Amino acid sequence: MPVSFSVQLVATLLAFFAVLALVLASLGLYSVLTFTVVARLPELAIRAALGSTPRELLTLVGREGIALVAAGLGIGFAAMVPLQGILKRYILDAAQLNGLLCGAVLAILLAVGVVAVVVPALRAARVDPIRILRGE
Repeated sequence: MPVSFSVQLVATLLAFFAVLALVLASLGLYSVLTFTVVARLPELAIRAALGSTPRELLTLVGREGIALVAAGLGIGFAAMVPLQGILKRYILDAAQLNGLLCGAVLAILLAVGVVAVVVPALRAARVDPIRILRGE
């Protein structure tokens, strides 16, 4: 049975907006995690001044950031499971793509979260404590 033009248009628009939502979610995740690390720079500078090594600072920030990312992904996945029934009514062949698609989205957001934590944490680990504590 051929698919009508309007169904193809709706499916194309839905896919476009889904990709756009993924990009916006990735940017928001990166921004929030970077902001939380930058907001902790004075604390990290004090820890560095008291003798913490850059590796310890990286581990501290990384562990807490990854925990936030994992919690957010867990909550998102838990909210996604009941909504799959609604999606199956409106998306053609949704049952075939849901597992793969959801796994890909979770992997992308996890990768963005790891990068969003590691990049500012590396920058914070190399920070000069005197400069940060002076407020420069």
